[in-house]
Amino acid sequence: MAAQNSWPIFQLDVKSTFLHGDLREEEGFQKCPYKHTLFTKTEDEGKMLIVCLYVDDLIYTGNNTAMFGCFKKSMMAEFEMFDLGVMHYFLGIEVVQSSTRIFISQKKYVRDIMNKFQMKDCNPVNTPSEFGMKLNKDDGRKKVDDTIYNQIVGSLMYLTATRPDKKHDVSVIRRYMECPTEIHLLAAKRIFSYLQGTKDNGLFYRTLQKQSMANNGKIVLHIE
Repeated sequence: MAAQNSWPIFQLDVKSTFLHGDLREEEGFQKCPYKHTLFTKTEDEGKMLIVCLYVDDLIYTGNNTAMFGCFKKSMMAEFEMFDLGVMHYFLGIEVVQSSTRIFISQKKYVRDIMNKFQMKDCNPVNTPSEFGMKLNKDDGRKKVDDTIYNQIVGSLMYLTATRPDKKHDVSVIRRYMECPTEIHLLAAKRIFSYLQGTKDNGLFYRTLQKQSMANNGKIVLHIE
């Protein structure tokens, strides 16, 4: 929504204990019934402020700079917070904002997990899965450490936040978390090899021109 309307997203780092109820009690805030960490506040003439909380991180956006200033001032007066300005990094996701688009990626996260699982020096490949490779639960191959395998799958699952093109491949290797074998681990490592050459990929959320806003209000995504 922020990208669609060319709204900036700002971030506050919460240093002290912060209860969601405290924000809800602020005059005018409404808690989203479907996303309990999301709050909205509206004023006359369509003015809007949207706030999202996650543990010790708080981000906010909207269409009125005066509301931004009042909100930040009241929060920093009430709680111990540090103003991080325009959001650049949130929950392992790197964010680049401009007046025409928002780009999100997990370049650092990819490097971190490849280092963790000793794949930082692997050779890049052009596809995340080997053509013709079929995986089965009972393939008769040697079993591998299920703890390591599950950690790999979990790490790759989080990466799909900015790499939806990897959801299918990760969902496939996820099926074998109970009793992984060498061939399943090989398939997981293949995904790392693909990531080696596509670390910089992510999602573009593009601002819609006013004349295009009638297009059912859809958000335009570009995967790069």
